[in-house]
Amino acid sequence: MLRSLVGSEMCIRDRHVRRLHGRWRPSLSSWGATSTPLDQGLPVLRHDNITGSWVCFSVGRSSRPNQTRAGKSERVKPSEQPGHVKSCPFCTGSEHLTPPAMLTLPGDHSPWALRVVPNKFPAVRPPGEHSDSDFSDAQIDAVGHHDVVVEDPSHNMVLGMAGPSKIQEVVEAWHARARLYAAELEQSDSAHSGYITCFKNSGATAGASLLHPHSQIVALPVCPDAATVTVNHAKDWFERDGVSAFDEELEQVLSSERLVVAMNEHVVAYVPFAALSPFYLRIIPLVALAHFHESSLELREGFAQVLHSCLNRLHLSLDEPDFNLVVRSAPVGGRRQSMYNVDAYYRWHATIFPRLGSGAMAGFEFGTGIFSNSNNPCDDAAVLRDVDPSWGV
Repeated sequence: MLRSLVGSEMCIRDRHVRRLHGRWRPSLSSWGATSTPLDQGLPVLRHDNITGSWVCFSVGRSSRPNQTRAGKSERVKPSEQPGHVKSCPFCTGSEHLTPPAMLTLPGDHSPWALRVVPNKFPAVRPPGEHSDSDFSDAQIDAVGHHDVVVEDPSHNMVLGMAGPSKIQEVVEAWHARARLYAAELEQSDSAHSGYITCFKNSGATAGASLLHPHSQIVALPVCPDAATVTVNHAKDWFERDGVSAFDEELEQVLSSERLVVAMNEHVVAYVPFAALSPFYLRIIPLVALAHFHESSLELREGFAQVLHSCLNRLHLSLDEPDFNLVVRSAPVGGRRQSMYNVDAYYRWHATIFPRLGSGAMAGFEFGTGIFSNSNNPCDDAAVLRDVDPSWGV
């Protein structure tokens, strides 16, 4: 259950933005304002401490006419599918349709409870495969790893409605593979930093091509631009203020608790003040640690518990929404030079992006690089907190 933090009843509100050290930053003293433009239905721009990006909030846009939104009857829900589909490559009896498993957890009433297999259609090719390509500064060999975590034998298993032990199994599989690939990147003599991410696309709107519950792990030979920008933003913040942007974010969130959805002694889940979209969630460890693969067992257990609570609350309050779940870490390996330990200024975290419409990106987002959100984050957090979870914290 959500614990009382400091006894404060104030809501983290829309607030004045003040200029500090050459960048925009929220003023902590104005977060408790009793009346704000957003509460009055006026558009506002909010700045995210963690990403350094702006988000446009306009609650009035939620009532605009829409002639293209697909009806709910057209959605395919995993929970409404049969428990076994003979043609599904991830169901029991079809193991021959996937490459050999690299990790298998035994099942109580099934040959296995979870399998990790190489992606049959990978974004990167495994190390060791020969390439005749000519490379330059603008092109390097796409060598890495791309795994699929088949999360359960049941075709219609929904992660947020399964027992808490199921998510723990999935988190442990992510950790085991990420740790293996991190060691490989650390030993590489490449000048490029690599990058490891774990993610889950649930539902067609979120980009899933198969309904059977699964997630993925990708290890890249380079660090994506978006991750580089976020890490550099965190480093710049630390160099200017002498404190982590993540620590400041948590101080602001926990001082109010109105954005908090679930937490325990290891991690906190909340709707960010500058949430990218309705019911967008961020889960951050309370300990300073830049890489998910370095997490202790206690931290992973705490993360799995809160992650399960979040998925369960989203499932019950939003009618089994499609969503994207991403675990984000700092780059790995390469010839990084910094006077600071990356743990001091960056922290691994997870984000959950419910896909509640036809898609989050449209002309405004592509043209400006700014996401738009028609919901008030405080209201979204309250909706999720008020859910009586099947298994929760």
